[in-house]
Amino acid sequence: MKPLSTLVKAMKWAVLGTVMLALPALASPPTLHVAARSGDVATIQQFVETGADLDARNDYGSTALTVAVTYGKLEAVKLLIEGGADLNLEGSGGSTPLHLATFFGRIDHVEMLLAAGADASRENAGGDTALKVAAAPFEDDLPTYEAMARALKKRGLELDLKRIEQDRAKIADILEAHTN
Repeated sequence: MKPLSTLVKAMKWAVLGTVMLALPALASPPTLHVAARSGDVATIQQFVETGADLDARNDYGSTALTVAVTYGKLEAVKLLIEGGADLNLEGSGGSTPLHLATFFGRIDHVEMLLAAGADASRENAGGDTALKVAAAPFEDDLPTYEAMARALKKRGLELDLKRIEQDRAKIADILEAHTN
């Protein structure tokens, strides 16, 4: 028969093991979309390495790549592209990551997506290519930017409207050169 102290130690380890197994349920790990929004490349790398579906959609119909582009997380975008995320998969509004990068005036994202093979000729649900989005009058989109900034500020979206206006014109040039 084992001494009482050995049994107590065994019980402590059994309880500790049960608690440790329960911890993931108590403090669930971040989702791929949350990692994309925050630019958490270490977590995204774990998803890539485990073969997770990088094109899975969240409750809003967005992929991790569209989330990373929307929030301007370039390193997350790069990792998702390298991991095999679909560059041309449309989100709930019919826009591809290239449309979103264009809309948000993210030059570096546009260049990265184009270099990786994003299709600049794809049209969104409104029938617009990324070039048409870039060339549209900024004033027409201003109410949309303002509404998005208000709605998503709590989630970390910050929009510099002056930069976006300037960079959309530059992106139009990039897309024009890419399509010729």
